[in-house]
Amino acid sequence: MRTLPWATRRRTAAVAAISALCLTGAVACGGSAGDSGSTGDNGDLATLRLQNCVSVLQVAVAPLFIGDQLGFFAEEGIAKVEVANSSGSTAQCVQLTAAGQADFTSPVPDLLLNSLGQGVDPGVKCVYNLIRRPTAAFMVDPDSGIDSFADLAGAKVGVHALNSAYIPLFEAALREYGVDPGTVEYQVTGYGAQVIDALQTKKVDVALYWDYEAAGYPAMGYNPKILELPDKINNLFSSCIAFNKDYVTENPDLVAGYLRALTKTLIFADENPEAAVRLFWKAAPETKPTGMSEEEALDQAVAVLESRLANVLPSDDDPDPRFGAWASAQQWVDYAAFLGLPEDLDVASLYTTEFIDAANDIDGDEVRAFAKSYEVED
Repeated sequence: MRTLPWATRRRTAAVAAISALCLTGAVACGGSAGDSGSTGDNGDLATLRLQNCVSVLQVAVAPLFIGDQLGFFAEEGIAKVEVANSSGSTAQCVQLTAAGQADFTSPVPDLLLNSLGQGVDPGVKCVYNLIRRPTAAFMVDPDSGIDSFADLAGAKVGVHALNSAYIPLFEAALREYGVDPGTVEYQVTGYGAQVIDALQTKKVDVALYWDYEAAGYPAMGYNPKILELPDKINNLFSSCIAFNKDYVTENPDLVAGYLRALTKTLIFADENPEAAVRLFWKAAPETKPTGMSEEEALDQAVAVLESRLANVLPSDDDPDPRFGAWASAQQWVDYAAFLGLPEDLDVASLYTTEFIDAANDIDGDEVRAFAKSYEVED
């Protein structure tokens, strides 16, 4: 079991100086997959680059990069995680990561499996099952009269991008209910208030988004109806931490170290979500909600974060309750079958379990004790 010196020392200026998070809307932060371990101004500490799969940074992804402020990254030889937001979707994230313009991303398996089904190696390898349960929140207006996917023939469908990774999942759900996906029409509906307006004014009949997007709407005075997913979807996992394949080969210690720090941060966020939110706001102050009180903003952000953690954290009922673990190799096979892909698809080429033991080589109780006593300094 690794020792955790951060748990007994107080937060100091030295930890804060490890470096502030680089948040940018640029496509990439420079460099190539092979040189991501460069040290820059941080001595011997490496910098990793994360390609975020949406154009708007959300508190739900905070555990992926706030480990620098907690000292978790430094213990693993990592200074910081630089984040670049994508204007497109998961496909763009994967392409940029495969091209070496980012070191890792968090894609849904649909895109990876479909690429493989078309004979294309996506160029990334999943190393950690980040979101263990489906995150799809397919929303309709509560007064729409729509009760299930069976009611969506000819529907107008709102998405955050026209190549949204949720579209294949949605169309599979339509087929489960006997609806021809060719009858629906997609349009971009943005985020937040834009989605609410589109549903209320019937610009769209259904909006395809994720758990934390829907979780923020009640604080905005709107409670959409979430369609119940078919059982086949409810048994699927949702997204992984996927590194550039060359990066995994060339930097296995950094991959293992990052995943260990990520596990700690997830436990920290579960134990002290308010602190995780405040650390996120310190890293990305432009994301803090405006037009409401501090208490309202915090309540809203905590609700969003907790909605994502509910689908991330393992439970005692999981076949493999370790952080980052898939239930079994069969999960990948079943996912490919759900998408209608060939039975002989080489799904094993898309992921590895070699880092799961390292990712769980921590003292969870010690992390929780650290989180309970942690206070974010102004």
